[in-house]
Amino acid sequence: MKLQKLVILFILLLFVFLGIEYCSRNILFSSGKKKEIDNLTEKQQDTIPTLNLLSTFTLVKSPNSEKNKENDTENKITSFETEQLKFSRVRTAYKEKEDTVKKILTEKGIINDSIAEFDMYLRVIKAEKIIELWAKNRKAKKYQFIKTYDFCATSGELGPKLKAGDKQIPEGFYFIDRFNPKSNYYLSLGLNYPNKVDKILGDTLTGLGSDIFIHGSCVTVGSIPITDDKIKELYVFAVKARSGGQRKIAVSIFPDRLTEANFEVMKKQYAQKSKIIKFWETLQKGYQYFEKCRELPTIVMSNKGTYKIISKCNENTKE
Repeated sequence: MKLQKLVILFILLLFVFLGIEYCSRNILFSSGKKKEIDNLTEKQQDTIPTLNLLSTFTLVKSPNSEKNKENDTENKITSFETEQLKFSRVRTAYKEKEDTVKKILTEKGIINDSIAEFDMYLRVIKAEKIIELWAKNRKAKKYQFIKTYDFCATSGELGPKLKAGDKQIPEGFYFIDRFNPKSNYYLSLGLNYPNKVDKILGDTLTGLGSDIFIHGSCVTVGSIPITDDKIKELYVFAVKARSGGQRKIAVSIFPDRLTEANFEVMKKQYAQKSKIIKFWETLQKGYQYFEKCRELPTIVMSNKGTYKIISKCNENTKE
């Protein structure tokens, strides 16, 4: 009996000894390997096999990675519409106006069953108190006139906005940089005012103001109201253009139609405001370019506070 206990005790001690030996060898092996790895160059270390799953998968480039990247971009774009539709006013606008928007674009040949992406452009004529909506198929070159939206109220006079509180509607070349589905004026589309030219020409001491919108309701101290009903439709147009991939929806604001005949009259009426006349001359070039080409020009804002059109119009360009 005593002998059996001694044998069992011996076997247990043997197992303990072998276990300690095995562990110590592994520790020495691991530390030696680490020293070897630390002494390798960065490029050599990249070739060392690893069981880190994250690193392993990162090193493997899928043949469909570019396609997946495109899909991710597409999903982000279409998700803009999804995000907007989380707001009750946008859902109401879609319910009332989406079919009309699709019908207008289809009848103009801008979208069809296979092509839904389009670009839009807004041209504001302050003297006539209107916003013109223009649009084109994403693959087309030239814009088509779609319709007008009347201001339902206005403020200020012809001429640029130069300081906060002057109640002026800005003049110049802008783009929509904000969609507000919870606006105090139902729905609103914000402009990137002040831009570089505004900052150069404006009263920086008093402040230039901000928050210039195209919105619902019928009140304004410098923005452009077009009623709740009309902003619903215009907002749907804008969301669909943005969701289709148009990153910047251009908005040009002109004092009047800057034809040669109109501008001659304006020069006489504002003869004592030479700075404004000079400013309007730079706007006129952008106005005339679009009138001639039905394309948006490339515009550079100079350090002198002027707009320079650097595009060349090709009147023979196909639709």
